[in-house]
Amino acid sequence: MAQQLEMQTKVCSTCKIEKPFTQFSKHKGKPNNLRYSCKKCNNKESENFRQANPDYAKNHYEKNKTTILARQKLWHLQNKEKVKPVKQKYYKNNRDKIKEYQKQWLQNNHDKNRAKRARRRVAELGAKTFVITQKEIKKLYNTKCVYCSSVQNIELDHIIPLSRGGNHSAGNLVSACRTCNRSKGFKTITEWRLAKDRNKNGTK
Repeated sequence: MAQQLEMQTKVCSTCKIEKPFTQFSKHKGKPNNLRYSCKKCNNKESENFRQANPDYAKNHYEKNKTTILARQKLWHLQNKEKVKPVKQKYYKNNRDKIKEYQKQWLQNNHDKNRAKRARRRVAELGAKTFVITQKEIKKLYNTKCVYCSSVQNIELDHIIPLSRGGNHSAGNLVSACRTCNRSKGFKTITEWRLAKDRNKNGTK
């Protein structure tokens, strides 16, 4: 197939030089499914455009961010076998750079990281998940503990534990300090309070 393409030629519409098909990029709908201009001329034209419009790529990305990210995600899902070795090679060659980026990201995105950990736990437990906005998450982390009114080490607690059939939804989440959250654990509020009363009274 490659030899056939090398033998077939066409004239570039830009430089007017006759070149093999292999020197033209593919383009559906065009004659022979190839672009009119050759790769070299296309690259030169693209470079000239980038130099004349330095902010074009950034503005285009910001304007179409949602569509671009969705398209990239779909491509990665459909091409896992191609992506995996590339990721492994990049990580191997940029290990320190990646670790530093991850460290900086964690320092600057505490709320997102907490939400990410929560989603992972929800997936592991197979609980139902409902959309929770970053605004709702941030509000919860900036609210005092509903159990003891502390404002230190605030975490998110599921009123009905995920392991007991609770949903990962805004209606099932409250702010709780680390001490209360760890103490409550997988208990319901009623079970937890009864256990605290028994411990206080020294009964089993």
